[in-house]
Amino acid sequence: MNREDSKAEGTGERIARIAIGLFREKGYDNVTIDEICRAAGVVKGTFYYHFKAKEEVVLNFYKRLAQRFDDKTARILVSSDNSWEKVWAISASYFEQTSLAGPEVEGQIIINGIKNRTNPFTMPEFHSRLRAIGIALIKKGQSLGHFRNMAPPEALQNNMIHISIGLVFDWSVAGGSFDIKQAMKEATIALLDVREDLLGEGEAS
Repeated sequence: MNREDSKAEGTGERIARIAIGLFREKGYDNVTIDEICRAAGVVKGTFYYHFKAKEEVVLNFYKRLAQRFDDKTARILVSSDNSWEKVWAISASYFEQTSLAGPEVEGQIIINGIKNRTNPFTMPEFHSRLRAIGIALIKKGQSLGHFRNMAPPEALQNNMIHISIGLVFDWSVAGGSFDIKQAMKEATIALLDVREDLLGEGEAS
């Protein structure tokens, strides 16, 4: 990537970051493209160079969110012998970013998906890789006796995905009034039937 490409990419990311902040503060429908451009210090032509519409800003944000794995998550996946820590590291990273995005943004992602008849939460280019990792971790956890639910790993992973989508919907409708990350943790512990001694303080029911 040359300097010009790097600069263009940085401008798009900055526009998206500022737009997401405005959506969280004022609500998606209350923010105009003109307002985004003023806040980002760009002209409309620059906005449309990077995004076709406000809707695409939200979709772009979600794609970046879905592709992000922080260093902490990567270290746990490599070093931990605790199957629960590994499985939860993936979900925790996602739900931390979901919380940062806020219910306005996540709600708009759902609306866009309904309008376009697509599921933004299961993007093929990313979902298939994550799903394979999740299935392998669950299978390993079952073999070690870390997870007592011995249903097929594929079915458990699919259920985790369905639970997460449902929670995002509920959380968005509720205006972010509950801790979505904690709700997903409790649901995952119950689904996998995680052995109590593998849970951290305050995790065991």
